[in-house]
Amino acid sequence: MLICTRLCIEVISVLKGKYSEFAHLQPQLTPKRNTVLHIAAQFGQLACVEWILDSHSCSPLLQQPNLKGDTPLHLAAREGHRAVVEALLDAKALHLEIESGVGTDKAMLRMTNKEKDTALHEAVRYHHSKVVKLLIEADPHFIYGANSTGYTPLYMAAEREYEDLVEIIIDTSPSSDHKGIEGRTALHAAVLCRHQAMTKKILGWKPMLIKEVDENGWSPLHCAAYMRDAAITKQLLDESSQDKSVIYLGIKNSNRTALHIASYNGCMDIVKLLLSHAPDCCEQVDENGNNVFHFAMMKKHPSHFGSELLIKDGLRVRGLVNEKDAQGDTPLHLLASFGVNDVDFILDETVDKMERNKEKLNFSDNFISSRNKFSWGTLSALECPQLYHLHERSKEYLRRPFRSSSSQQAQVDDRFEGFKKYSRLPFRPSSLQHVIRKDDSKYGGKIDDDEEEDDKIISSVKKASETHLIVATLTATVTFAAGFTLPGGYSDTDGMAILTKKASFKAFVVSDTIALTFSQPLPSPCFTCWA
Repeated sequence: MLICTRLCIEVISVLKGKYSEFAHLQPQLTPKRNTVLHIAAQFGQLACVEWILDSHSCSPLLQQPNLKGDTPLHLAAREGHRAVVEALLDAKALHLEIESGVGTDKAMLRMTNKEKDTALHEAVRYHHSKVVKLLIEADPHFIYGANSTGYTPLYMAAEREYEDLVEIIIDTSPSSDHKGIEGRTALHAAVLCRHQAMTKKILGWKPMLIKEVDENGWSPLHCAAYMRDAAITKQLLDESSQDKSVIYLGIKNSNRTALHIASYNGCMDIVKLLLSHAPDCCEQVDENGNNVFHFAMMKKHPSHFGSELLIKDGLRVRGLVNEKDAQGDTPLHLLASFGVNDVDFILDETVDKMERNKEKLNFSDNFISSRNKFSWGTLSALECPQLYHLHERSKEYLRRPFRSSSSQQAQVDDRFEGFKKYSRLPFRPSSLQHVIRKDDSKYGGKIDDDEEEDDKIISSVKKASETHLIVATLTATVTFAAGFTLPGGYSDTDGMAILTKKASFKAFVVSDTIALTFSQPLPSPCFTCWA
């Protein structure tokens, strides 16, 4: 610190010796059009800044922008030099009082650079809390707008998880703008960061932000469900306990609610929270008619989420288990289409296994045509529910402490004999709809999409095989022609080879004969693999 002070004193002495009047310094600019005040402010040289500010002729430099539109205040705030920022603000007030007597002008605080950043934006971006507080206190009633990226100072602080800056801005300037990018608010940013303290602070400041949505119709509650954060979801719901309309808000263009998102992600805690605050929200569907059960079947979960919803009688969702979407699919149809291995849901007696969609297909038909892989448990449950229950009981029995007993051993043997018997049963769909559909005159002999795709594959394989056969024939013809053609040609008189008496020719004939004798025919080409 002492070295920096001495260096600054030497710089000031040099400036004083070289420039008798400060007016000579004003035209001096760097390649980035920085003035001497820009440089002194950027590097935090308070003594230099004060010496420059002592001259009344420096007043134009306070608001003079550089090539990027930054004023000296921008640079000082960006670097966090609080003393320099304070000196610049005091100097501006002093010069204006002397020149016009109208009091402190806030123009320098509100000036923006080419990115539309004010000095406050710069201080927030680089987390200079003391500078932030100083700038806001200098102009507490000014509402700072968004920069070119769409950031307001408050949203910028929330998105960067600067909890202290969020508190400073809210406490010092209660009328601050809370908007951010893509129409989000500072509450959106706090929720997406999963920051409970900031969420609580912003909710206490403006509770109505919970109902504000972004450009895509996402509310903070949608974001909490998407982030699978039950704690923040509870915060939002407790704050909106008097107005539950936020629970029913749907996303733009899809009408999906927070409950749909939580169900899709398999978050039972959030589902229970939402239904406990608004039990009838489970009746809402998206634009395709999908309810909470449909979304539970659109994604594979580590646990059996669909069956868990059925078990929770207090959730009052059992009546939705057989409802159809816009295509006529029930949740069980989607289970088969998406390959969800939820055996308990399939075997639940309230689930209708024979319901058909608009294409006259039931759950088993969807299961057959699905390209997803199912676990052994799901397959065995479909083949024979008794087999599945037998296997589950046998596993439970084997987990118990084993006691040597002839009767127990016989019981175990009987169970596994039954297991072997049922495991040989072939799986058949509950109907032959997917087979007779192409012969049904009602559908005009229309073939399923999968069969059409198979026909295309077979046609392409045939075309490829024909091409490969032609190439193989030409290759064989050239090979044998080369093998029987002798070098040098034949004599016109006796028809013998011209090079018969040459030793090298004899060696060639022997080698060629051996190679032809020991060569094996090429295996038949696999056109399917080549294709």
